[in-house]
Amino acid sequence: MFAGQGFDQTTIAAIAEAADVGTGTVYNYYSSKEILLIVALKAQFLVTAPDLFHEPGAPKDDKIRYLMEPALGFMGLVDLFSKELWFQFLAATYGARHTLDSPVFELDWMLIENTAKRVSILQKTGFIRKDVDSEQAAILLFATVFMRFQMYVMESEMNVETLNNLLIQDAGLVLVGIQEREGRDSK
Repeated sequence: MFAGQGFDQTTIAAIAEAADVGTGTVYNYYSSKEILLIVALKAQFLVTAPDLFHEPGAPKDDKIRYLMEPALGFMGLVDLFSKELWFQFLAATYGARHTLDSPVFELDWMLIENTAKRVSILQKTGFIRKDVDSEQAAILLFATVFMRFQMYVMESEMNVETLNNLLIQDAGLVLVGIQEREGRDSK
């Protein structure tokens, strides 16, 4: 419904009617349209989330892509909706007060946790230093992803392919600081 009608035009009442349930029932589970959209994206992300296998001898570019797969997978879902919808969604989300246990943050943490697991796997292969905190590295990468996502929404000419290429470049820059290199002491 969001994809067909847009974020502002989609109402909880219309969603309830399409689902053949009462509006109150929908509000019992989802306090707002933003939450409902995030829950739908979260469910789709769980279905499409790639596994955590990684080939240790892979080229550096493959390792960077592997590290960024959670974000790139999410951007594939982002591309299902218009930029106008995302702009409206961001405006509504920023205007609302969400607690840390809100589905908005649950999806963020899913992406961070999945990326942190990948950092740990790349540490075991010797690609990333062992003294790097995997969760902190994932949070840094997530912050970069979110900043680029906002840029994507605001720049009408940017497409998801360009966004994904920028995310890969950004990850490469972050890796300069956390990558294992010869001659560097690591703990």
